[in-house]
Amino acid sequence: MRRFLSFLTLFLVIHIGNAQNDMKNFQDVISGFYNFFSEESFVNPSGNVILDMGAASAGRVTFNIKDVSISMEELPERPGCADICPPTTLINFRCNDFKKCIADPAFEKMGRSERGAITYDINRGKEAYHFLLQLQKYFVNK
Repeated sequence: MRRFLSFLTLFLVIHIGNAQNDMKNFQDVISGFYNFFSEESFVNPSGNVILDMGAASAGRVTFNIKDVSISMEELPERPGCADICPPTTLINFRCNDFKKCIADPAFEKMGRSERGAITYDINRGKEAYHFLLQLQKYFVNK
């Protein structure tokens, strides 16, 4: 059973990655973007992004996608939420060249930071992470 689940996960990651390589124009970017992020989130043709996960604790970040490195971390079930926090995907953003390029869009006047993060449910978070990598690739190669 474990082998099957591992194979299925690998298949989905490869399939999703290939599907997301279809970003040929900004309309493709918008279509994919709103599959993962709410209408409070935003991306413009210059690569400026606002990711608003609905609450400060889930993450709100704004940056230019060309200016950050993106990484993913899987957090196991753990104490700390109302009772037990479910497994979560943490998507981290770190400014390139140690610049301060990330802000909370609700508090931009308070300044920028070198790092930011958003959280996502474990399965959808992996897909969102791979989408963000493809989004970044689109804007870097544009």
